[in-house]
Amino acid sequence: KSDTVYPLLVRAVMPDWSLGFFAAVLLGSILSTFNSALNSASTLFGLEIYKIYIYPEASDDRVVKIAGWFGVALSLISFVIAPFLEH
Repeated sequence: KSDTVYPLLVRAVMPDWSLGFFAAVLLGSILSTFNSALNSASTLFGLEIYKIYIYPEASDDRVVKIAGWFGVALSLISFVIAPFLEH
């Protein structure tokens, strides 16, 4: 399978002592990318959807709170959906 080629290549090229460091760097980059996308989606929802269409009189503190809750909900939904994307 094509998804096993990269781990085999890394294992063959990198020394054993550096595999843990490489895994930490890879995991960090994945989490950073997820966090950036989540932050962007929450901001866009708060400022472009909630503040304009749902509750135009909302204070900035309320928009930030709603955007945070939207981020939590989006994270939970992505955790539920992710296993189904494997196939």
